[in-house]
Amino acid sequence: TTLTVQPPPLAITTASLATGTVNVAYSHTLTASGGTTPYTWSLDSGALQPGLTLNANGTITGTPTVAGTSNITVRVTDSGNPAQSVTRALSLTITATLTSIAVTPVNPTNTIGTTRQFTATGTYSDGSTLNITTQVGWTSSVPSRATINSAGLATAVSAGNTVISATQNGVSGNTTLTVQPAPLAITTASLPNGTLNTAYSATLVASG
Repeated sequence: TTLTVQPPPLAITTASLATGTVNVAYSHTLTASGGTTPYTWSLDSGALQPGLTLNANGTITGTPTVAGTSNITVRVTDSGNPAQSVTRALSLTITATLTSIAVTPVNPTNTIGTTRQFTATGTYSDGSTLNITTQVGWTSSVPSRATINSAGLATAVSAGNTVISATQNGVSGNTTLTVQPAPLAITTASLPNGTLNTAYSATLVASG
């Protein structure tokens, strides 16, 4: 009687793929068990993001250039005779990172007591842009000259300059708000009547 010992069934043990980042080098090694080593890997269906390659040794490497999620099916084949081959569906997500923030309007001027809406626009590593006005942290370098709320609305308080900044994930953008006094104006609209040979006094009033 001949006893034949066979290797355990071939199986792909990788359950998920690490998330990558646009324009950042990526590497993830697929794993399998059972069968007869060495293994040979291939892409059975689907496509990886541009810049990424599945190598025969089971490593996905490269520098992705596009954000998004790719749904793929990978295949591993062992070296047995006859060879075993199995597949597994996986997904790979590539995200884009924030590279810069532009704050607009650029270097505006306001008078005391007026408001100014600022907008933050983020540029990402894949070249895309997004309005992130309500997602950033807003600050005024001199709050006594202008205050700003979480929606990017600034209120001019006193004359002078203050730097308005928007920050997210360590990336910042800024602009300079110049606060000027309100325009000079005489606010006295009329004078009280006087009486002949009687002392008269009236004070004129101005603002700005």
